[in-house]
Amino acid sequence: TKLMLLDAKIKSVENLPEKCQEMLQAKGAETVPYDVHLDYSHFTADQVLRRLLPEELEIPSAFESIGHIAHLNLRDGHEPYKNAIAETILDKNQPRIKTVVNKVGTIENTFRVFTMEVLAGDPSLDTE
Repeated sequence: TKLMLLDAKIKSVENLPEKCQEMLQAKGAETVPYDVHLDYSHFTADQVLRRLLPEELEIPSAFESIGHIAHLNLRDGHEPYKNAIAETILDKNQPRIKTVVNKVGTIENTFRVFTMEVLAGDPSLDTE
């Protein structure tokens, strides 16, 4: 048995384009109700964050990684959501990512070392 999932608004084959109707008729297809159940595991970090964050905020789904650490550069607008962002990044990138950090402040030395805050996961910043 093969299923062709249609938008829930389409209640009958007559609402489909003529070519689709012809193909379905040629195959002897019929419409039957079918519920698709999706949960958190079916969505990417980007998709989850698009639902969690306000529309006007950029989705910070890209990050640098060093060993098991994901390094984010969150903007000021992300501050109220930083923990949810970090937990999502951590959860959707396991087992490779074990720690999520955010750069705090600016780089002000020749060695380009900056302060980081651990947002989620293992607090160890030692990498191999």
